[in-house]
Amino acid sequence: MLEADVRYTTLTKIEGAAIKKPSVLVMAKIGKTLSINIEDLINKLMFTLWNKDQEKDFFIKSLEFATPEQLFYITKNKKYLAYWPKNYDGAKTTLQSRNSLIGSYTEKWATDLFSEIAKIIGGCAVQGVISEEIGLSNQSPADCYL
Repeated sequence: MLEADVRYTTLTKIEGAAIKKPSVLVMAKIGKTLSINIEDLINKLMFTLWNKDQEKDFFIKSLEFATPEQLFYITKNKKYLAYWPKNYDGAKTTLQSRNSLIGSYTEKWATDLFSEIAKIIGGCAVQGVISEEIGLSNQSPADCYL
């Protein structure tokens, strides 16, 4: 297992797009760990990180098997929203069903993203890895493993 000296929480925030533009230092650490030139890594990742198009794709693909009520918040006026506006004054709910769908979607998305990096180093990215030797059990498989 490779270690990039980057906090796990930082990696998951990059994966989940909470960090849309990782610092050059973080990119350099990841690149060094994977033996990839930082410039190549930045060029490959910066154009493919999570963006509005990715988000739209999530909703469009999810509507193929999920109901709008599972994906969108419903206002008191019966409008469907992807996110609660900051100034919304009605009751706000959490959509556990959407959280699960987002988790599955972003895990696959991250695996696809890291597959490009893995190809450069002659490896592969795998989703849902179980390996008791490194502490990845059935109860806690890796979201993505290089």
